[in-house]
Amino acid sequence: MRATTKRGALLETLGKVKSAVAARHTLPVLGAVMIRAGGGQLTLTATNLEVSLTAFCKATVTRQGAIAVLPKTLEAFLKAREAVAPNRQRLETSFEQLTKDRRSFAAIRRGLGVIPQVADYLRARNEALLDAGMGMGEYFFIYVIAYESYLKKPMDDGPGFRFPESGGIRTDWDRESAKEMQKDFALRRIHRVVLPMLKNQLAKPAPENAVPGEAAGTTGRGAEKGAPSKWQEALAAEVKAMEADPHRLPWQDGLPEVLESSLKPFRDRLEASYSPMTNIFEISYERK
Repeated sequence: MRATTKRGALLETLGKVKSAVAARHTLPVLGAVMIRAGGGQLTLTATNLEVSLTAFCKATVTRQGAIAVLPKTLEAFLKAREAVAPNRQRLETSFEQLTKDRRSFAAIRRGLGVIPQVADYLRARNEALLDAGMGMGEYFFIYVIAYESYLKKPMDDGPGFRFPESGGIRTDWDRESAKEMQKDFALRRIHRVVLPMLKNQLAKPAPENAVPGEAAGTTGRGAEKGAPSKWQEALAAEVKAMEADPHRLPWQDGLPEVLESSLKPFRDRLEASYSPMTNIFEISYERK
């Protein structure tokens, strides 16, 4: 894609679609803007959970195409993940070596050496989030939705070590028991953090122009004021399902289209930033 337009015109058009959409949602995954070049103009489209807004500006198009501008929170998430890649890689290497020698005396020594690396990784991650202006709640929400619900990464990914609440590493583990324990911890934390965020979104009133039963990405007219949209109905069903099942992962049967479409353009970056070995520290291990 290659196009030339006036900076002021582009910023004005971008502002129209972003400002109207941003106020409509509270979920941090949303807010991407699609920019398409063709026919002597740029077409900008932003979609929230209820409606899709499109605006145009004139442009000289030399190569047609389309790009997606990241939501601010998703960009912050990816930058934070990429910033701590060196710390994550060092930790992965240590875990891999520890897995090979877990019954030996050398494993005990390596295990002691891993503990400071874990602390360094968590400290580096938290500093990266601070630099990006992202809170831990937003980070955790995107992590779960992007890696667990969208990419279908196993919640029990990890080295298989037991990390007692008092600190340290236990190498005398039963691998299956350790995985089940990790999955249980992860689901408890997911329900404690993510479920309230979904409830907050559900509590927001439907836009006045949302048509009952309509898919996100359309603009309705003549709808009953405050009527629930297809998204709100799906959200209410998911909240109800999670409340009924404490072992349910958010949208474990598939993400709603509006969430999946926000993540799809960045699948490669999300895949590249995922770490099976350090997954345990992201979803099930909390330091008070």
